[in-house]
Amino acid sequence: MTGKTLYADELYYLAEYRNISMLFGLPYEVPTPASMEGLIKKEILTSTGGLSQETVNYVELLKKYTQADRYVHIQQYIFGLFDDGLCIILKQVTIKDTIQFELLVGDALIMLQIALNHPILKHSANKYFEKITAKPLENMALRFAFTIPTLVIEIFGGDSQLEDQLAIGLQNNQYYQLDEQNKLTTSIDIDPFEWFVTKIPQITAIAQERIKEVQQS
Repeated sequence: MTGKTLYADELYYLAEYRNISMLFGLPYEVPTPASMEGLIKKEILTSTGGLSQETVNYVELLKKYTQADRYVHIQQYIFGLFDDGLCIILKQVTIKDTIQFELLVGDALIMLQIALNHPILKHSANKYFEKITAKPLENMALRFAFTIPTLVIEIFGGDSQLEDQLAIGLQNNQYYQLDEQNKLTTSIDIDPFEWFVTKIPQITAIAQERIKEVQQS
């Protein structure tokens, strides 16, 4: 986990070192001399704009992110997930009314723990929540940003094509489908936690193990 937030143009500045022209889920912003200055201030580039070990670390993380087997988008988080469970996380944060991004490294368990901090997923996995999230995630603010109780999960293949989607809202303990304006429509009989777990093979075994522990305790 890097602990630093970068603007989109700064990330694309670093991406150019590996000839990366597009980062999934990150709007393209043309790097400028100001991008380099920002990276120097954040001590990612050296004082003269040269490469450092931290530069290399960021560049390789960005390269790895582009090679993910699938991408899972849950509000301000995009998880670049690999078949072996490795997870490169792109987190959008708002600082002083500006949008920045934090690059994190984790695994499928961390992805599950973060996802379960969304109120709707937490609601549907209530009896498993404490067991799954028992180990705290260091230095991470896990509050999801939203104005109404809605949950949108999008799953994309490594080719960036949408494979599956869940768009629901919660009202009076009942789940509802969402329309394109994020308004509640018809009620739906679904368990969001179960849907999420079964759609992501990398976390299925983890979730099943935690559920079994809860049932045996």
